[in-house]
Amino acid sequence: EAGPETEPKGTIYALNSQLPEAEQGGRSAHVIVLVVRTAGNPSAIATAIRTSAASIDRDQPMADFTTLRQHVDKRLAGRRLSTLIIGLFAMLAVSLAFVGVFGLVSFSVSSRTKEIGIRLALGARNSTILVMFVLDMLVFGLVGVIAGILAALGASRVLSSKMYGVSATAPHVLGASAFFLSVAMVAATIIAARRAMGRNPINAIRHI
Repeated sequence: EAGPETEPKGTIYALNSQLPEAEQGGRSAHVIVLVVRTAGNPSAIATAIRTSAASIDRDQPMADFTTLRQHVDKRLAGRRLSTLIIGLFAMLAVSLAFVGVFGLVSFSVSSRTKEIGIRLALGARNSTILVMFVLDMLVFGLVGVIAGILAALGASRVLSSKMYGVSATAPHVLGASAFFLSVAMVAATIIAARRAMGRNPINAIRHI
């Protein structure tokens, strides 16, 4: 069945008498869809619609009565479930990426504690060391962001079948992910570097 992700096609409205008849037990059977626009609550006029339809043809049963919102919700239930599951996995993946980046950067900066001690002993300022480490990590982060964007573009064909109204390669989506991970990397660098700079430089370089 056509869904919101497909382009709408042309529709021809015809009289019931112009439609081809499907013989069922010697009687012609047609499915008539009646669409009514209301100014208030559609469910409140259900009885009035049924009464009006019965006054025209008592032998014409009304098999179903539903609002447009209910019809759309029913049609999109499967797609919304798939989107919810994909969204939950995406949040989990981003969270794991955040923790992984934070831990990796923290370990990388902490492993250079001796270097920080030497620089402090030689008179380097804390702000200078902090900026240096942040710039170093941003270089590695840029490589990771580029690799992630390329991977996302490669997977866009699979994701596009589950999405509509937004591109799987939307710049703001990729930009938000890159920004989120970059913030994690910078925060981990600052925290680890400040912790290392808070130590006594003599203790840091004693076992060199």
